[in-house]
Amino acid sequence: MPNAQHATAEVEAASTSSKPSSPHKMSSERPRKRVPEVGAQPVLAPGELAPASVDARSGGDSESSIELAEMGSAALAAGKRREAESLFHRALGLDHGNAAALIGLSDLEFDRGSYLRAADFADKAVLAAPRNGVYQMRLGDAYFKLLKYSAARRAYERAKELGIAEAEDRLAKIESRLRRSLARHD
Repeated sequence: MPNAQHATAEVEAASTSSKPSSPHKMSSERPRKRVPEVGAQPVLAPGELAPASVDARSGGDSESSIELAEMGSAALAAGKRREAESLFHRALGLDHGNAAALIGLSDLEFDRGSYLRAADFADKAVLAAPRNGVYQMRLGDAYFKLLKYSAARRAYERAKELGIAEAEDRLAKIESRLRRSLARHD
């Protein structure tokens, strides 16, 4: 596994993967896993135990919350979904505004097909980190699955403003879907 680091990015896994993971792509070329992006802060390897100071019972602080969210992202990338969910919730127990933990829970819910819950978590992540274009994309993807095209469009437009190139493809997908819908009703 590549070095797992904070902040998520979309990576395509082998096509032999039997269980699709998130990144909310809407094309047939959907990447299978969302793994942590190479960034500035290292995280523990999947399965490695965290130091006692990271335990949610240790009094909690933002630094511990960030570390737990990083561990959750690494667990999710390793396919340890239950462990990831637990770590994300522990992170939120220390800092309810931890955007990485919120988007991690959004990813888990999206993969389960719980798009309303995915949108709720993604919306909270966007509120916590409004200048994160990747989170805007995830919010748009959840809204798209809920057939809330106007809301999805707003999220994708914001992602595009924040420099996310894939947002243009998503916007085109919405326009195509709406044109097809209008053509059927004519």
